[in-house]
Amino acid sequence: MDSTWYVERFRGCGIYRADLTVVDVRTGRPVGGINYLVVGHSFSERTSRKWAYQVRLVETKRWGSGVSGTRAYGSAACTGKCKVTKKDFPSQAISASAEPYGQFYMDTTINTASSKQRGTGRSIASRRLTNPAWPGPTNTTKLSSIEVRCDNAMPGTTRQVGCVSLRAVPVLSYKLNGPWPEVADHIRDAQASGLPGKYGTTDYLTRMTDRRKINQNRRKASQCCCQAAAVTGGAAW
Repeated sequence: MDSTWYVERFRGCGIYRADLTVVDVRTGRPVGGINYLVVGHSFSERTSRKWAYQVRLVETKRWGSGVSGTRAYGSAACTGKCKVTKKDFPSQAISASAEPYGQFYMDTTINTASSKQRGTGRSIASRRLTNPAWPGPTNTTKLSSIEVRCDNAMPGTTRQVGCVSLRAVPVLSYKLNGPWPEVADHIRDAQASGLPGKYGTTDYLTRMTDRRKINQNRRKASQCCCQAAAVTGGAAW
């Protein structure tokens, strides 16, 4: 509940605090209120050009008068290379046992007719609260999702579009005291030598797609392995 998005490659979650205050229009004094959480979820897929954004309102406390019968409803928008294809956040009661819920779907608008296209987008969920005792609904408040990047940059698959969380950097972990300690030790040595991929830096490993370079690397790795086996007397693998 620290008003921060936590993200992985294909999903994210954020929990934000929000408050509703009911004011007596004659005196200007607060007479009641609702404290609630806004919970956002974002889901994408590496083989889909769409992603989903869900928002739930969770009441944590209410006090005073003018809050009984409060309802919430909302809508959605998308900024960047995206558009809203479906939005569903009808008017719903909010209480200790009722959690208003909205779900929205976004579609990238990058030009998939060409190869190596990419673009980013951000979902924005808006909400309002109403009550029969109030002269009108509350002002619109919004919660933006994490930024999503969609592309068709995978070599050889120009029609395949995928979407990922832009802020998430994928990490593969091995423990020195885990089931593959030799692999973990080898990775530690490689990182210590200055090769890219060390955790906590921006010198990332990237996927190689050049078949010629892939074969060169494999031949070199095989030669190094055989040389090490000849020195130690072990068997090459």
